[in-house]
Parts: sequence; C-alpha cells; structure tokens
Amino acid sequence: MHQGVTYKCNQCTFITKWQPTLNHHKLSKHEGVRYKCKLSVYDNASSEGLKEHILIKHEGVRYVCKQCNVKATKQDSLRRHTQYRHEGITYGCDQCDYIGSRPGFLKEHIRVNHDGHRYKCSKCDFQCKANISLIYHIQSVHDQLKHKCDSCDDIIKKLGKVGGNIA
Repeated sequence: MHQGVTYKCNQCTFITKWQPTLNHHKLSKHEGVRYKCKLSVYDNASSEGLKEHILIKHEGVRYVCKQCNVKATKQDSLRRHTQYRHEGITYGCDQCDYIGSRPGFLKEHIRVNHDGHRYKCSKCDFQCKANISLIYHIQSVHDQLKHKCDSCDDIIKKLGKVGGNIA
C-alpha cells in the first residue's frame, strides 16, 4: 500500500486505505452478498463473521481467562476483561469518581451524568438516562409486551422483573 492512497466506492461515499476492504464493501453493501450459516438462520456480510458465529454458537468455543476462569465468547472480550480486571487499565471520569472499563462507557457516562443527555420516548413524555430503560418502557407501555415468568405462571410487564416475584 502506498502512503496516502485511498480507495473510493463509485456507488456511495465509502473510503478506505485498503483495496480488499473496498472489494468487501462493494460485495456486501451493493451486491447483497451474505454468508449464510447452514445450521441456523444467521447470515453475515463477512466470511470471518460467519466463522466466528459458528465457533461461538454451534461449536461452543469459549475463551477462558487463565487468571480467574472467566469465560468470554470473543477473544477481544477476554482481552478487555484482562486489561480491566487484572492489568488495572481503567478510564476515570475527571468530574466524579466513576471508573469504566472502556472509553465508550466513560463517554456515555459523561453524556448522561454530566452533559444532561436523556433518552426520550417518541410516543410520550417519558425520559431516562439509560437506553435499555427506554427500550423496556416502549415494550411494556406502548407495545404492550409482556413476559411470562420461567418459575411460575405470572405475566410481568417489565422484563427486568421476570423472576423477581419469587422469594
């Protein structure tokens, strides 16, 4: 690869430094090429993504931490676990005592807790700090989605409460 050379897609605004990446982009985005799992309905735009799916979902591959036996489905997840739990790599907030294991977690913390960002429901005036709370709100209030308790016959509106009714 020559320094400063970029490859541009002639059908959209995609730009990359690597020709193989451009080729993959064109196949998956513009020609609709998908790699399909023969064991399930899963498909992926890359053969590598499909291989990872098969290893994790069908062959049960887990990456195990040699220090504490935590199991991860992806090597990258195990790497992040090791950095945070065993190597002490953390991302601290300069406005409070929050410490996160990933830069993205710190960024979201600052947005929500210090910049005042709220997730807003498009169907009513509900607002919350966490996106998952908005998802639960929409499912239980607007979609009328209910969940059956695995331990009894109770029907519960909020997914986080399933099993919480058992003493």
